[in-house]
Amino acid sequence: IVDDVPAAIVLARRENKPVVVVDVWAPWCHTCLSMKHFVLPDPALNPVFERAVFATVDSDRVKNAPFMERYAVNAWPTFFVLEAKTGKLLGMWEGAASVEELRDTVTHAIDSVDATPGSSLALMLSGQQALARADYAQSSRHYRAALRRGGPAWTRRSEALFGWIRAEQRQRHVGKCAQIGVKHVEEVVGAAVPTDFVWVMMNCGEDVRDKALARRTFAAAQARLRRHVRRPPASASVDDRSDALSLYARVLRRAGKQETARSVRREQLALLEEAAGGAPTFAMAATFDYARLGAYLALGQGKRAVKMLRRRVGQLPDSYEPRARLAQALRSLGRTEAALAAIDGAVQLAYGPRRIRYLDTRADLLRKLGRIQEERAALQALLEAYAALPEKQRSGRSWKQLASSARRRLATLGP
Repeated sequence: IVDDVPAAIVLARRENKPVVVVDVWAPWCHTCLSMKHFVLPDPALNPVFERAVFATVDSDRVKNAPFMERYAVNAWPTFFVLEAKTGKLLGMWEGAASVEELRDTVTHAIDSVDATPGSSLALMLSGQQALARADYAQSSRHYRAALRRGGPAWTRRSEALFGWIRAEQRQRHVGKCAQIGVKHVEEVVGAAVPTDFVWVMMNCGEDVRDKALARRTFAAAQARLRRHVRRPPASASVDDRSDALSLYARVLRRAGKQETARSVRREQLALLEEAAGGAPTFAMAATFDYARLGAYLALGQGKRAVKMLRRRVGQLPDSYEPRARLAQALRSLGRTEAALAAIDGAVQLAYGPRRIRYLDTRADLLRKLGRIQEERAALQALLEAYAALPEKQRSGRSWKQLASSARRRLATLGP
């Protein structure tokens, strides 16, 4: 069911299925595309999806505002499992998931209906529910309680640890977040969770004032990522492995190991090129374009990125994403006029919050070209698009910052 969760709930009730699985995604999200093209079609998921109705929600579409206002989404994709009879949240998963992880999330959510109050499963469910309503302090308390109750051998410990560190990060408790990372990073297992966990602890480590803690955070992150990329889980997708390699290269650069970081980027690019070349459709191949662009630019190969993305624009003429990525590649090469033409195409096709980001890019390019009147018009269009967003989307931190920046820039341009 596409962009209609109420219809999915009605269908689940009619077919006597206990849950609705909602995949919140966006066209610009490479992990969402990886899940769509390479994980969700796996036949191993058929038994669990026979017990559920599956719905997708494009988070940028205005028609999905009611759902987005009810549930806090801070990572793409996020999978919500809702009880069909009541609409109650029974489980969730943020980010990439392997077939096994997604299957277990849905199965455990169904089982949670009969979960014993105070059990580790029930406590983690309470943590997920609090996370979904953006009550991060309460979420943290529930996750900690679930971890204490579950103990070191609990099969869902990695998931709960990730939920806990996320809740602390979202409260901007960067010191506590970094400490959790250092203490528990070696315990976290899975196809994508270790990379996501390290990403959170690194972001916290960059903001902590305690320099010794920051050093311990990055040392622990580097050690865990090294082990993860050298022995990736069999269930890890190409996208999972690529994300891990990209993050590992970032850690190595921070440690001053520039040539090793470049070697890791070359390894990542080879992995992605092989996957894109073997994809049966252009849309499936495009799953890897975001990461390929990042690797090309990191290796100083912007011209190869431009060539790849120009080809993709022709292959996917109705998609804004290749145009926006092409603009990024051209901008990196100093080709401002060509970048402007590419972003104009993206603006025409984009909608919702993403269109605001592209209008901001357009204004930046026009300013660089000295086209002041057109820059003013782009900033005004940005503010109009921002004002038209539903309240939940307008309140997003990044979108508020873009709107505030646009107002300041307009003030400096004068009438």
